[in-house]
Amino acid sequence: MVGAVGAVVGTTAAHPDLPVAGQGRPLLPRHTHVPGWPVSRLRTLAALGPRRWPFVARVALTAALVELGVRTLPLPTVTRLAGVRPASGPGRPGDAWPLLTARERDRCRLALRVVAAPPFSATCLRRSLLLGHLLRRRRPTLQVGVAKDAGRVAAHAWVEIDGLSLDAESAGYVPLPPAAASRAGRFAA
Repeated sequence: MVGAVGAVVGTTAAHPDLPVAGQGRPLLPRHTHVPGWPVSRLRTLAALGPRRWPFVARVALTAALVELGVRTLPLPTVTRLAGVRPASGPGRPGDAWPLLTARERDRCRLALRVVAAPPFSATCLRRSLLLGHLLRRRRPTLQVGVAKDAGRVAAHAWVEIDGLSLDAESAGYVPLPPAAASRAGRFAA
């Protein structure tokens, strides 16, 4: 049978979900999502609508600049360039998401979706700097903390707005003092 793209396909023994030419199914069935394929990313982008495309492009550019900054500059410099202040002390318990407007929440969630896909390396530090940059009018602070789990020390970075965290995972970490946080950020890349 010839598929919609003009190729006849089936599956391989090693990867039964991936199509191969010559065995009965269309190469790219209309509703198939194959992770990592550029076609699925283009479909996702098209589904967002042209109104959001400039924002997605801006997020991708900002994420690339954050990546470059994290790899080449000291953390205090990167945070300043991103429009994020280093935290001056521990925040207070609570969730900052309700403080954001619906538009800010939508833009932050969309930005997190963009950086979750390759080629971005969406570590907590990079996500925090990106979110902080998007919310820079709210004067966000970057908090870096540590936790000990099964004998291992783990580090985590998150953004706070008015002392409240945008990251639910932050509750399990003890915030570092500002001087220690800027030294720790050098090793988070």
